[in-house]
Amino acid sequence: MARRLQMFYDKELSRWVVEGKNEWYSLHCGEIVQFHIERTTLSGRLELGRTSWYIISGDVAFGLLENRRYLVSVDL
Repeated sequence: MARRLQMFYDKELSRWVVEGKNEWYSLHCGEIVQFHIERTTLSGRLELGRTSWYIISGDVAFGLLENRRYLVSVDL
């Protein structure tokens, strides 16, 4: 079941992680997540470029900012 969680960049791991109540989960390239932006939800695939992470949703790439947190739904 998908849960809404905060996703943030972990500099020590050099990857994005989601934070649950008592658990953390590292995300990997190719993982599907649902991004919640205000009242809109987008489904996308997490990818790593040469220097930065981004989300592919349809034919559009959304760059992720390492100093931001994002609300996402993922199946854990």
